Amino acid sequence: MVSATAAFALRVSAGAVEGIRGKAIQDAFLGTIASSPGNLLLLLFFTQIITFLVQQIKKANNPFSSDSYSQCIPGTDPNAPTPTSPGGSSPSGGPGTTLQKGYYWIRAVADPNFHKYLQTKPQYVPGTAILDSYTSAGQFQIVDGQLEQLITDGLLYANVQPAPDASANKLSVTFNTTKNAYGTFAFSGDAVQWSHPDVKRQNLSAWLVCAAQTLWINLGAYGYMTPAGCADQTIDRYQTHE
Repeated sequence: MVSATAAFALRVSAGAVEGIRGKAIQDAFLGTIASSPGNLLLLLFFTQIITFLVQQIKKANNPFSSDSYSQCIPGTDPNAPTPTSPGGSSPSGGPGTTLQKGYYWIRAVADPNFHKYLQTKPQYVPGTAILDSYTSAGQFQIVDGQLEQLITDGLLYANVQPAPDASANKLSVTFNTTKNAYGTFAFSGDAVQWSHPDVKRQNLSAWLVCAAQTLWINLGAYGYMTPAGCADQTIDRYQTHE
């Protein structure tokens, strides 16, 4: 057994010098074991070691094969663009321009409001939901079906107003200190959705941006028979760190 192991070590060393890696080393080892009957346990032991080493070599040759890269964790791909934090000065009443742990910016991902950010008007107080400049972006999270905005004194909640009649094609959204009582917010991947068991919608991720940049829930089909003065939008959460 000692001589077989020594022979294998010599052959591995020779392979390393010649640049032989992976399967070539395994073949060399198996040939050595085959010449030494009775070394089945040694064969199994070293086969596991060689398999592990080959996997490590493959990972070293492909830095994007890791689990973290496959899950698209930001920053693992050096060729990916580095996201920038919304900047600008923020009035008192909000968390400022540094994204707080557990919160997201929410922004449009299609023209004509590409990368306009969700916020309230007036800023950081109860008011209308709008999409506007990154310099005044709010910070949000969805907890137990509530879309929450972080402010200095606590939270504001996105409130959806029920349709006034059956002909309505959109629902208004405001932020208040009271929780929403109509429907449920959720993330689907990064997309922000709203649903209600009594409201039939073709696309739960369909939103509208209308006059004065106000944000509405689209009750119709995305991109079809869009209400006058409005633009179809989807809005996604966005976070520069995990």
